[in-house]
Amino acid sequence: MQDKRQTWGVWTDTSERSAAAAEDLAAAATEQYILRIPEQARGLYYQGESMRALQLLSQVRFKSPKNPYWLAVLSIETMCRHDVGDSAGESLALSRLDELGCKASAGSPLAKELDKLRARYQVILKDPAAWTLQDAAFIRDGVDRAQSPLEYASWLLDECTWEQLHGDRARALQIIASLDELKLTPLHKRRRDALAAALRPETNTEHQLDL
Repeated sequence: MQDKRQTWGVWTDTSERSAAAAEDLAAAATEQYILRIPEQARGLYYQGESMRALQLLSQVRFKSPKNPYWLAVLSIETMCRHDVGDSAGESLALSRLDELGCKASAGSPLAKELDKLRARYQVILKDPAAWTLQDAAFIRDGVDRAQSPLEYASWLLDECTWEQLHGDRARALQIIASLDELKLTPLHKRRRDALAAALRPETNTEHQLDL
């Protein structure tokens, strides 16, 4: 007759291994969920739901401060903070991006992405009233180099903002009309509507835009 203690030992060992495997699966599932959060938050941002996006991003935890996924998290967090007018939170997210850059190897893909992001943020996070001709050139270059419909619409709205505030009103109206040909997100529609209102003849030229 088989010793029950041996049977129990086999059962206990199998149970422990099953529990460990279940924990590994749960950890993997959790990691996959966390990795999807930045893209989900990005979708919420473009839906005009930045507060919900920030709530989602608050769940993200990575063990290493060097984890490259922080770039996706902090970049969309920066835009959400900017959208809701949280200047302190925006500054904090930007400082964390700087810290990530300090930890990135010089010339690495992460370092290059951060450099491009900084250059963009130096313009689009600035008060549009303070944009310069150099900023305008950067924005137009963004329009030309846009790699997706979302990027294209965002840069085009920035160009329209420049023209409305500093340049040619007729060109701004032309851009507004061209936006009707694009499939705009709720965020883009909000910006377009604010610009269209500011460009109406009866609107004061000092109209404050909700951009």
